[in-house]
Amino acid sequence: MKIFKYLIVWIFYSRWIQEDYNKLYVHFKLGYMSPEEFEAKYEERIRKVA
Repeated sequence: MKIFKYLIVWIFYSRWIQEDYNKLYVHFKLGYMSPEEFEAKYEERIRKVA
C-alpha cells in the first residue's frame, strides 16, 4: 500500500511539472523564460542554422 501512495504522489508531481511548472515559472538561467519558451526558441535557432 505504501508503494501505491508513492506512485500516486509521483504521478501527481510529474503532471504538475509538465502542466504548470514548465509553462508558468520563469528561470534566471534561461533568460527569464519558461522551460517551454526556452526550448521553442532553441529549436527555432537550430532550424535557422541548419
